[in-house]
Amino acid sequence: ASVGMALNDAFTLLQRHPLVLLVGVDSLAHFDAIQALHAKGRLFGADNTDGYIPGEAACALLLGGPEQIKKYPPMVSNVDEQPDTPSSHTPQTLYCMGLSVTREMALQGGSEPNKGKGLNDAIRAALKPIQGNATQVGLRICSQITTHYSAKEMAIGSARAEVDATALWCLVDSLGETGAAAGP
Repeated sequence: ASVGMALNDAFTLLQRHPLVLLVGVDSLAHFDAIQALHAKGRLFGADNTDGYIPGEAACALLLGGPEQIKKYPPMVSNVDEQPDTPSSHTPQTLYCMGLSVTREMALQGGSEPNKGKGLNDAIRAALKPIQGNATQVGLRICSQITTHYSAKEMAIGSARAEVDATALWCLVDSLGETGAAAGP
């Protein structure tokens, strides 16, 4: 959720500043963290296939409004090159159309049942600009860890928000659990 909160703040900051640097850094590859996670049965291993692999990562995004594209052309972009006019580049800008940050009350190990309510609420609120029409969503990217609890939460929350038929890319499958860096 930290990336959602940071993006929300970045939108406000972009009203006063031309550029905002959003950085996500996290490390679960620390002895004390690993020991605590192991004691709670949260780590993936030969004795626990319902755990996750701790990771460590950092990611930084330089954010700017549409007017900044001309001043600072994106290093990585989905620029649409016209074959008949190779010198004309039309930047295809990535826009954030919906943003939502919610709180899940049913935490793993808690007394509330896992109903995916927080995730469902977040997805529905993020889809409001397209009137909740989930058929327009072509890909979901998430940092869901691969435990049964989070898989169930993702399945229930996505089904209730009607995005469960959309392709899903779980970053954790490739990166391990990298916490705050997974969002950006």
